[in-house]
Amino acid sequence: MPNEKEKYFKNYKLENIPDDSRKGYKRIYKYIGNYYSFDISATDIKKTKFLFLFLEIVSTLVFIFTALQKNPINTNRLCIIPALITICLWIFEYVAVGFFCFVKFPLKEEDYKRINSTFYITFICRFLLLLITSIVSFILSINFSLGVNGILIFFGYLLCSIIALFLKIQYKLLNSKLKISSN
Repeated sequence: MPNEKEKYFKNYKLENIPDDSRKGYKRIYKYIGNYYSFDISATDIKKTKFLFLFLEIVSTLVFIFTALQKNPINTNRLCIIPALITICLWIFEYVAVGFFCFVKFPLKEEDYKRINSTFYITFICRFLLLLITSIVSFILSINFSLGVNGILIFFGYLLCSIIALFLKIQYKLLNSKLKISSN
């Protein structure tokens, strides 16, 4: 079974380039693997990057506003546990979105695989966890007659869940236009 170093270097070839050093050459690794890009214009890629970053920020702000509401819903274990796991997922998601927004295209194979796997896992898990949280908050709001504040919390968690699903769908649509090119 290959280790991480072997997996990484399978897409690289060692070359000796003439140099003015004492040895007379410099050793560099040249990338020989596949490149991944999307078959859309550069402006559409910029719009997609902005959309992803904007929706991540909006979703985070809505989540923070909702989670900080003083209400028995936000102290219930059935809401706290999925919300805390969601926060952990958000950390990975922000790293992936940041990497996606600031990386140069075309992507190297390992960069694409890192973004792709992180997006799929975090978007789906965050959608499901926030959907569970919103359903629990709705049930608690009705059972304990928590009024407008309880319904506001329900809609906040639901909106965060919908944004995660929307981002997953947008990424899937973007991935449907994937273009793989060899070196």
